[in-house]
Amino acid sequence: MRLSGSFVASSLLALAAAAAPQPRVFVQDLGAPTLGSQSTPTLSPDTARLVFAQRLGLSQYHSLKHADDDTIQYINDFGGSRHQLFDDEQLGDEAKHVMLVVEGVKDTAVLDSASFSLSETPGADATSRLLEDFTIQSEHLSSAARASNKNTVPKAIKDVLDKIPEDVETRLSNGILIAHIRNQDNSDYSSTIRELADLCASNWPFTVAVMPPTTSNFMKRSPNAWGQYDVPKRSAGAERKRPEAILSEAPESDFIQRVNKTAAAAPKSPNNATVIRGILPACFPSKESCESTTKDCSGRGSCFKKYMDTDNNKACYTCRCEAQVKTNADGSKKTTYYGGPACQKKDVVMPFWLFAGFAVAMAFMLSYGIGLLYTMGNEELPSVIGAGVSGPSARR
Repeated sequence: MRLSGSFVASSLLALAAAAAPQPRVFVQDLGAPTLGSQSTPTLSPDTARLVFAQRLGLSQYHSLKHADDDTIQYINDFGGSRHQLFDDEQLGDEAKHVMLVVEGVKDTAVLDSASFSLSETPGADATSRLLEDFTIQSEHLSSAARASNKNTVPKAIKDVLDKIPEDVETRLSNGILIAHIRNQDNSDYSSTIRELADLCASNWPFTVAVMPPTTSNFMKRSPNAWGQYDVPKRSAGAERKRPEAILSEAPESDFIQRVNKTAAAAPKSPNNATVIRGILPACFPSKESCESTTKDCSGRGSCFKKYMDTDNNKACYTCRCEAQVKTNADGSKKTTYYGGPACQKKDVVMPFWLFAGFAVAMAFMLSYGIGLLYTMGNEELPSVIGAGVSGPSARR
């Protein structure tokens, strides 16, 4: 009995998906036992977002309208103590809750805390947008109750994050400290995660999300990977109260702080053959994210600030493509133009207009020839020819 190729391929894909590590989320509250749960439930990203919002005290922006009984039970099991975060008597300028998200970790079972798995792995960009929205919700929730906020990252946590060789996106707003490590090289940060967890165990409640490596072919690129929720508009008054972040030397965006103080520019490669697949956003929140996502504009340009959204106080960075001049063996030069959000698309405007112009010219000549033949057919024959072809006369 011969198995079909499609059946074998689908079976191999199913086995590979089953063997791949699942995203894991670890939670720990002050005074709670550190032993992990006997069973690790699997939650959807939408349900996990509700758990995150409950732990961060932002549940009023995340509706439970369509939540079932299992979702409510998961929120109660992993939601933690919400009232401790924004208690007016305890709220100060230091961190009250630490949330860490690490991408590209091959072994996601790194802690012994209570945990749950995710059924899908959202993309790093979708996760970054979710964390940014958490920050905006936190600012909007407590901006009226607070007159100032120093937004100082605890030195112990800062020292650990400074050891990471790549840039770390950190957000600190009204007691919520969020750190996002994209880990594009899939480095092993297990020891760093354990060090931060041990540091937070006796000082702050923490939430650690560990995401496995994802490939571009199977990465979830939905902009709503974490579900739908409300995002309030960032007020100008809240922005004036917000001082400059201490972890940035020259912040490109006020809502993303750079932990690593040595900015390593992405290497330029004029002959970069790597094709960037998928739908890319038109704007990036920082120059670093633009360079990393577009691979420095595919080596054919540079990222620049296109405009500044004054209402939301967000910058828009995009690629400025440059003409590529190639010198041939005979000394002649050939100029190629590129476009697209990552300068990955070849500009074919001139070949298109040459083809279109040739097609229009041929259509015109063909219609002119047909019209000329039609006009000649409608002309009357000369009288001499008409007399020669007249019919026979009648006999008497």
